[in-house]
Amino acid sequence: MHYLFTLRNFLNEKGFSYDESLAKATEFRENGGQFTLRDHVKAMVYSLLTNHRKWVQIEEHIPEINKLFFNWDVEKIKQTPGEYFAEGIKNAKCGNISTNQQMSNLSSNIEVLENIQKEYGSLDKFVSSDEPAVIKDLLSNSPKYKIKGFGERLAAEYLRNVGIDDAKSDVHLTRFLGADRMGTGKNSPATIQEANEQIEALSKETGLKKWQIDQIIWQFCATGYAEVCTAKPNCLACPIKQVCNK
Repeated sequence: MHYLFTLRNFLNEKGFSYDESLAKATEFRENGGQFTLRDHVKAMVYSLLTNHRKWVQIEEHIPEINKLFFNWDVEKIKQTPGEYFAEGIKNAKCGNISTNQQMSNLSSNIEVLENIQKEYGSLDKFVSSDEPAVIKDLLSNSPKYKIKGFGERLAAEYLRNVGIDDAKSDVHLTRFLGADRMGTGKNSPATIQEANEQIEALSKETGLKKWQIDQIIWQFCATGYAEVCTAKPNCLACPIKQVCNK
């Protein structure tokens, strides 16, 4: 059995499973579903909220967040000062160190999405027009397509929220896939490129989607979940220690 399936079984026994929202988004896209501008704005905001925050801290407040953003009425959002949203996010205990700046940039970021929609015919066509790595680079670095506040990781979160199969190579994944743990590269922790390349290879080996691999590794490591392969790993509790480089 591949170690990822061992980890998945381990997590299932502890009551952890795949993020339903990602599963639904991916299935929706695979079945020919179309994400609207409203869906993309929601996906963008959700990803921004995870900046220096754990998703588990955001998830329980999603009904409040949806109500705060007028259930994603784009025109109402554009007409509302960013300060209103920043205050509401903080009151919902979902703020991060960049919340004020993120909400200050919200209207201009929506304009970027609207301009992309005009150019490509739809945002769905844009996000699926090339490999995720290329789209993430455009959203993170291109003057024309840059979403303010997006780096590679938040761009990946956004793409996954609209059903694109991708992994967010955060600290948990790069640590787990480092050369001194389960990685095949040279660095500890792995570089983002090394992590992405390994996840691509693991997807081909196992048939798992990249977002599923991300979820398995992330839940195995993250605070509030299994908390096994952390900064100071609990190797005694690890079900795959026999095949770990450590």
